[in-house]
Amino acid sequence: MKANQKKNLTLAGSALIATVLLLLPAMAGEKVSDVNGQQVHKPVQTMVRIVGTGVDTQFYPSYLNIKVGDTVAFMNLDGTDGGVAHSVLSVDTTSRTANDIFDSGVLHVGDIFKVKFDKAGIYSYIDPTYPNASGTIIVTP
Repeated sequence: MKANQKKNLTLAGSALIATVLLLLPAMAGEKVSDVNGQQVHKPVQTMVRIVGTGVDTQFYPSYLNIKVGDTVAFMNLDGTDGGVAHSVLSVDTTSRTANDIFDSGVLHVGDIFKVKFDKAGIYSYIDPTYPNASGTIIVTP
């Protein structure tokens, strides 16, 4: 790849990252009233960004507290060297082995993978290609 093409890809990746950061910030859960005036949790979507440079890959934020019914969207923003593919794989919190709760498959730069959490618990995940990239989601009622 020519230097000009790499520069253009880097600039395009930077523009994509800036746009996502402005348009899709992590949102706190809102409280709304149901028809009986009871306070209830309004489900929200929180964005986890996959950033870095291959071996330095990380999930940001890597730790989340959300409520049952919320959705987490994982977006690959690793645009280094023309773009690095990543994956998001749920793992057992203790052994860090795959547990089949969720698996994004391959995410190319700009791809988004969403998981809705309908059950309280602790959910750990890694990028199996770069296992030092890991995160935890705590889901409370």
